[in-house]
Amino acid sequence: MTYHREIDGLRALAAIVVLAFHTNLPGFGGGFLGVDLFFVLSGFLTTSLLVPQIESFSPDGFRRFLSRRLWRLWPLLLAFCAILALALWLVGLGSPAALLNAALFLGNTDRAVLGYASYSVHTWSLAAEMQFYVLLALLAFVLRSARQLQAALMAGFLAVTLCRVVFALSGDWGGGFYSPFAHSSGLFLGGLLATMPRRQMHHAPVACAAALLVLAAAVTVAVFRSYGALLLWITFTELATAVLLMALLSGRAGVVARVLGLRPLVWFGQLSYGVYLWHYPLSVLLRDALPPLVTFLATLVISLALAAASFRWLEAPLRRYGNARTQRIRPSAPLHGATG
Repeated sequence: MTYHREIDGLRALAAIVVLAFHTNLPGFGGGFLGVDLFFVLSGFLTTSLLVPQIESFSPDGFRRFLSRRLWRLWPLLLAFCAILALALWLVGLGSPAALLNAALFLGNTDRAVLGYASYSVHTWSLAAEMQFYVLLALLAFVLRSARQLQAALMAGFLAVTLCRVVFALSGDWGGGFYSPFAHSSGLFLGGLLATMPRRQMHHAPVACAAALLVLAAAVTVAVFRSYGALLLWITFTELATAVLLMALLSGRAGVVARVLGLRPLVWFGQLSYGVYLWHYPLSVLLRDALPPLVTFLATLVISLALAAASFRWLEAPLRRYGNARTQRIRPSAPLHGATG
């Protein structure tokens, strides 16, 4: 499939919303829903790499697929953990050993099971992504059928959503948010969307429905204050993102696509992984000392600068090196801009 720059713009908005939530910016009490937008996009883009190859997905293909995922996510994550560990050790704010789970893509199990919070707690979402990629590769290798993969992803989406509802009804917000069994449904939904024929996305009402759903989802970010209710609204946000993504892919998103395709948003979206990693410890350090708006702006500028630097001198070179070492698993046409 062709490159849709609007997807990068959408990823930029998701990163900004999450950053606003972590800096306590008024009106963004549900800003963590931006992570669910990320999940849908990552699930879609990554599954799109596998679907054209699924009937011949070999053990070697399995290895190459996961190797590419690691080369995409691990170098910057390891650098982040190393720098944060050094900083924590120098100022005595915590044990660097606590970052081990984050570096091994186990941050979600650490937070959900042990109740541990840290300057790296936000890496739970990276753990969820990598765990999904491993499961996705296993499903592709075992099933060897796009139709069967579609059924498995649908079952996964429904099962994880049901698990989250159980957590919400029981009042366990932490478990419902951080557990890999309760908060990875967006990845399954995005993957499910990738298995759909593109002709199923060319329906006239799609763009209008997308605009309405996303607007409603944005309102929930500002209005709903109950964490239990927000756990249930995660599903709504996932579905809204899926509908918007269908509209973007069908070319019927109109003004929404034009706004999301603006160059500054696209550039920001391409750096969103680095922004997401760097912003959280900055927000923790600044939000108790500065007003929310100042904290937001300072965190935004600093994390964006760090993301740009790490992308140029770490992510991009190592990604090229990783690509040279592993044969690329290609979709039917070039796919650019994937986060996962």
